[in-house]
Amino acid sequence: MRTALHSRQAHSAPSAPSPSVVAESIALLRMLMVTVGNRVRLLGFELQIAGLKLAAAASLLVIALFLVGTAWAALWFGIAMALRSIDLSWPVVLGLIFAINVLGVALSLRAALGLVRQASLPATLRQLSFADSDDDDDVSG
Repeated sequence: MRTALHSRQAHSAPSAPSPSVVAESIALLRMLMVTVGNRVRLLGFELQIAGLKLAAAASLLVIALFLVGTAWAALWFGIAMALRSIDLSWPVVLGLIFAINVLGVALSLRAALGLVRQASLPATLRQLSFADSDDDDDVSG
């Protein structure tokens, strides 16, 4: 009877972790910390590289915009010279160039505003605005 009681106590009491399990857990935790640290360092390096590349891209974009602007000015200078060659006065030529450019700006802004209206997330806004009334009824019912 004593052996049966002794064997029941041995099975019911939780056994203490062996030193090898504790050592393996500590080693695994250290390896996890090193791995996470390496990933964070890699992310930092990649963010630095990405930042430099974005700065270079922004610089190239400014240069491209400058070149497009000078090309646009040269185009309109040529058009102005062509209009002057048919004996139109300078005020008329400059008025035509100004009016055409203002029309282009107006059409571009109209198209841009149309795109902004399309990007207004109507389904999400509809869901958020009705979230209190409809969704609560479904959950409680």
